Amino acid sequence: MSNLDNLSKSSHNKIIRKGRNKRNRYKKKKKFKKIYEKNQQDLEIEFKNRVSNRQPIYEMNKKEIYRIKENRIHLKNYFRKFLPHRCNGIWETEYEIDYVGKNIKQQFVMQKSKSNKKNFHIDKVKKQFIAITTEINVVMREDSNIHIFQNGKTGIALLLIATYCSEEKEEIIIDETCIQKFQKNRNNLATEKETTSHFGSMGHVYGVGLVAHYSLNNNLSFGTYSNPMKKKKTIINDEKYMMDIVTKCMLNAMFSLQRKIPKVHKVFFSISNFINQKLVNHPSNLEKSVSKWDIPINLSCQFNVNATTKYSHTERDSSYTIIHVPRQNQVNDKFIFYFKISSNEELRIQLEPNTTISYSSYLLTHSQRKNEDFDSGENCFVNISSYFSKRLFDNISTSLNRIEIENK
Repeated sequence: MSNLDNLSKSSHNKIIRKGRNKRNRYKKKKKFKKIYEKNQQDLEIEFKNRVSNRQPIYEMNKKEIYRIKENRIHLKNYFRKFLPHRCNGIWETEYEIDYVGKNIKQQFVMQKSKSNKKNFHIDKVKKQFIAITTEINVVMREDSNIHIFQNGKTGIALLLIATYCSEEKEEIIIDETCIQKFQKNRNNLATEKETTSHFGSMGHVYGVGLVAHYSLNNNLSFGTYSNPMKKKKTIINDEKYMMDIVTKCMLNAMFSLQRKIPKVHKVFFSISNFINQKLVNHPSNLEKSVSKWDIPINLSCQFNVNATTKYSHTERDSSYTIIHVPRQNQVNDKFIFYFKISSNEELRIQLEPNTTISYSSYLLTHSQRKNEDFDSGENCFVNISSYFSKRLFDNISTSLNRIEIENK
């Protein structure tokens, strides 16, 4: 056989492989679309029947598990326990560690003990990410507060993925002017004094996007965060500025997460996409500020300054929680995000600029903490958090169902 024949045969095989790979990608894309649509249908049923929305957990496929294998902690034997005397009653989770990937093992072992004061630095590990997975046991499957988003049939769920990515999709840096904008245009949702409110949240927390309301306004029990300022021209400019900040931060967060698990944003934003479409369907009944085009892509965000949570806890939200640390003028190493794994083991992630964490707030006991030597009078540490609360889903569901009934 001549070299020309060999070249012709090689080119032919290459074309066949290319066509096969294209068909396989199409099949996978079609399969995921079908799974996503099924999830949206489940949300529609819960929405129409005014059923309290459940915490989603993502069941991974084999390829995704392989991608993260050497950077993951795999857990087993999940259970929950109630602590009635801690902060008006707190639910905690506990697991046993089954496997620790080789890329993260050294750092994790060095900091996992309560007596050890070291933290986990994501930027220092190979591939610059860490994930936590767990077996989906009978307790999870029978829990009416959990909805399994099934992208595979592995029986393994993603509890956490945390990444470090120096590359940004949207360039941003938080400075003093930025912090002052939020302080001027928002009421503080936390407190500067010790409290038991929301598990002892302290510091400064400023909301952007949608929030559940305790009373009806135009027949709605949800709306946007209020602005205490009275000068309307200033408000319009500042609102746009704050929206741009949190949107860019969330785009950077999702850009970082998707590099580790493609399409994961579909899961994390599934509830936001669903509610967004509902808002589009009721334009005449909603204020412009509540429309799809004037709220963040993930509906509700918090701009946090020196924020901490005294009590580690779990809570049932309608989405995964996303924490993103943007680049900022004041860089410090005094804040960590804490996850309890068992009574003796924990994960303490150093919150550095360009760090993103996404986790299940219902299935991982968590809190944000700072070192005792941090001086909040002289320093500012900023991160952005986003989650879709159970109460917000319930209030939107009730309000829009009420509108549909009245419009019939």
